[in-house]
Amino acid sequence: MAYRGASAAFPEHSVGAYRAAMEQGAQFVECDVVLTKDLVPICRHESNIADTTNVLLGAHRHGWGLGASSNGTQVFAADLTLAQIKQLRAVFPGTVPTAATAAQAGADGEAKGQCDMDAAAGSCAAPWSGAAEPKAAGEGAAVARAETCKWDGATGGAAVGGGPAAYTPACSESVPSGADELASPAYEVATLEELIWMSMASRGPAVGVALHIQAAAWHNAHPVLQPRLAAASTTFEDILLQLLNKYGYAAGPYGSEAWRQRPTYIMAFEAKSLQYLAQRTNAPLTLVLGPTIPDTGETWDSATSEEGLRRIATYAQSLAVARQSLLVPAGPAVAAVAEAAGEAGGDGGLAASPVLARMRQAGLQVFASVFKPAAGHLLPGAASWEQEIVPLLTAGEQLPGGGGDAEAAPAEGQEQKLLFSQRHALGIDGLFADSPGMLKQVYDKYACRD
Repeated sequence: MAYRGASAAFPEHSVGAYRAAMEQGAQFVECDVVLTKDLVPICRHESNIADTTNVLLGAHRHGWGLGASSNGTQVFAADLTLAQIKQLRAVFPGTVPTAATAAQAGADGEAKGQCDMDAAAGSCAAPWSGAAEPKAAGEGAAVARAETCKWDGATGGAAVGGGPAAYTPACSESVPSGADELASPAYEVATLEELIWMSMASRGPAVGVALHIQAAAWHNAHPVLQPRLAAASTTFEDILLQLLNKYGYAAGPYGSEAWRQRPTYIMAFEAKSLQYLAQRTNAPLTLVLGPTIPDTGETWDSATSEEGLRRIATYAQSLAVARQSLLVPAGPAVAAVAEAAGEAGGDGGLAASPVLARMRQAGLQVFASVFKPAAGHLLPGAASWEQEIVPLLTAGEQLPGGGGDAEAAPAEGQEQKLLFSQRHALGIDGLFADSPGMLKQVYDKYACRD
């Protein structure tokens, strides 16, 4: 699964990140979903977009008045319309301007859309008034341009959902060398619908959509969004389900023909959000499990007990879990097996935690997140990201009840593939990675062997 798209190559959740993920062979692409002021689902990790877009510069340049929930360091998608969002560009975290540098850029006439990288600038009060309504100037042009860039008419194709089946984001092509890269539509913030279009139009096997609902309770109670949701007799969850259904997604359980044609997982941190959805769809639902379940307060230890996992299985079919919660230092026997096979492991290596076996034995699929090849992201005990990935793919050989003999090293000349013969019994079902092309190479090397 491509973590927020190919987010090592392009800013997360941008049109370019999703396009690159599909070109790199991702089987699924992840969209963390939040709502705009006009109730359009967009792909952002959280509603505060100040760290992942150039919104501070854009708000000052366009003179937008933002809602009371926004300030000099936080700007929420819920206070902006889609037209305003489409005037922004996604950026890598840590490269965004502060309110002070945004104001200076405006004063200097530097309206090129580039971020001020001066980390020493500090922050100050927001240079806009929270009382005024956003200005409409330029918004119509932004929406019109977005519509033009959505479809490449030259590709032809049957009409699907109001547009050609072959979605090629022609406007996301790289800009000429020397030009402002943020001017490229590859850096546009993607909507969920745009991601669906790209997924449907991809060549080869169907590309799935892993939709992660961000803070459903917060959205449903937000002072700007709640009146609009009430007027439409809907909820955040209903909006997402309706959009998925429009394109044939969330139309059947995991493994069904309908699911294979339009693969999707609907994920959330909040148990109540998934319980609500479980009454409205038979599509696979995924609980994103951290130290606590935020809306119930249930702790990790309680949720991952046999009783807790049985409870989760009443409304979800899978779990998404941080990789560090599924890995432990390898014992000598497990490390010896891996080392003898010439693979990841050995002294100081990692092995799957017994909690993974409990999750699988409860009938839940398990997805691990997030894997990055960068050395600075590796866990202690791992010299490469393969040493994090392989133990989770081969957990059936390491864990009690997995059918493997972790105490016995393979016989001389034994084929490497025997180490992985029972990996599907208790290993993970999928990985989130910011470099899907590199992950595919690892996955092909290990998980796809007979």
